Amino acid sequence: MPKTTGKIALVTGANRGIGFEIARQLAAGGITVLTGTRNEERGIAARNRLSALGHDVYHILLDVADPLQIQAAVGRIKDDFKRLDILVNNAGIMIDSRTSILELNLTMLQNTLKVNALYE
Repeated sequence: MPKTTGKIALVTGANRGIGFEIARQLAAGGITVLTGTRNEERGIAARNRLSALGHDVYHILLDVADPLQIQAAVGRIKDDFKRLDILVNNAGIMIDSRTSILELNLTMLQNTLKVNALYE
């Protein structure tokens, strides 16, 4: 494991894909990584995979479309880590490519915009 840099990074959507790889590379660079995910089970599994590689990784439950979870995550970061040096806001929702945007129900469209564009 590389020497830690003392920096703290939060990566949202870090349980798979690009988010997981970003978290892995930051951790490999000696950065303490917080994996922010809306699914706790998947987030903990991702954290465990990264920890098994010898990385300094913690999980934070975080649905970026939920203001209460955002506040709770900010509070935990302040309490446990005292600061945040890097934010990678990677979380996103993919609309089924077989569905036209014109056919989406309003709730699905609003939720997708909330997550992908931080729209309220």
